[in-house]
Amino acid sequence: MGNPREIHGDIGKDLQLKESEVAVVHGQISGDVFVKGSSTLILHGIVRGNVWVEDQGTAFIHGMVSGNVTNDGGRVKHYGMIKGKLNKLAGETVVNPRSLICEDRC
Repeated sequence: MGNPREIHGDIGKDLQLKESEVAVVHGQISGDVFVKGSSTLILHGIVRGNVWVEDQGTAFIHGMVSGNVTNDGGRVKHYGMIKGKLNKLAGETVVNPRSLICEDRC
């Protein structure tokens, strides 16, 4: 992992990580999150939109995602709550046994 970009507070829009970027977010993202290439997201907070993890991307989610989480060839480790659906299209997806996945039912 390279030097992480630390983000604190609210991001009022989508967040798209660049190739090989490492972002540690402590707060809220109001839009969607796109984790592409060999980028890494470490989230401690809330995503009000969806999270998309593509080939070779990595997401560690400690908190809540209001939308869907889609793994399309990367690595997702989830510890918390997903209000939408968890889509495991490809890659490795690990969900903590205490996590809650609502699939729009809660």
